Amino acid sequence: MLRDVVLPPWVKWAALAAAALALYLLGRLDGERIEGAKFSAYVADQASKATQVQQARERVVTKVEIQYRDRIQIVREKGETIVKEVPVYVSAETDRRFPVPRGFVRVHDAAAAGEPAGAPAESDGEAAGVVASAAAETIADNYAECRKWREQVNGWQDYYQRLRSTE
Repeated sequence: MLRDVVLPPWVKWAALAAAALALYLLGRLDGERIEGAKFSAYVADQASKATQVQQARERVVTKVEIQYRDRIQIVREKGETIVKEVPVYVSAETDRRFPVPRGFVRVHDAAAAGEPAGAPAESDGEAAGVVASAAAETIADNYAECRKWREQVNGWQDYYQRLRSTE
């Protein structure tokens, strides 16, 4: 029955154009669906990799922190032991016989401040009121502190190198 119907040519062309447009739109939708699935898989893969990197970094942080925290504690304990032993090596008799000169105290304090000691003074040779044992304790504390800082710097450098290897 429909075979016998004669359609004008413009209707046939319109129907053909509508069918072509429908096929094109279906193809677009399918392509977008496929690309969306690829993108979702990519995002999931990146999230998985980011999680793995984060876990590796956490392991690095834990290992380095424990390692260097223990080293710093050892340095602190050794420094405290050295300070406690000062009276063994610098006796009260030595403190009385050998007063620390003011010039020594000025140079020490200038070095600690990172500034020049200034022009020498006539009083630099006089006793400063600081005993040798106190100077020894201060110097031992300063060196222990520097060794702790060195271990911290070494820890940060080690941490940085290990983090770079996790990437």
